[in-house]
Amino acid sequence: MSDQQRDRAHAELDVALSHHSAVLGDVDDVVGDAWDAALERLDALLSTAPTSVPGLRALLHYILLDDDGPMSEDFSEDGRFEALLFSIDGALKNIAHAVETI
Repeated sequence: MSDQQRDRAHAELDVALSHHSAVLGDVDDVVGDAWDAALERLDALLSTAPTSVPGLRALLHYILLDDDGPMSEDFSEDGRFEALLFSIDGALKNIAHAVETI
């Protein structure tokens, strides 16, 4: 490839990147920020043990049916699977304690 061809290819790439930026703007940053916020909320959800059977069922229902959200990624990442197990264990303890105090 000659220097002239390489310079032309770089110029075409610069135009394409400029067009991409003009059309999409900072969409990558916005999506990344939204994803980070969703993961923070997911971590909060997983670290909060439900206090009732309906709450536990709602948690499990959410986890099992979330096919396009944060749970669709590798669930074992960042200890989320373990957090879910501890949350379920905590929920069962909360429910057992509630039943005992009736």
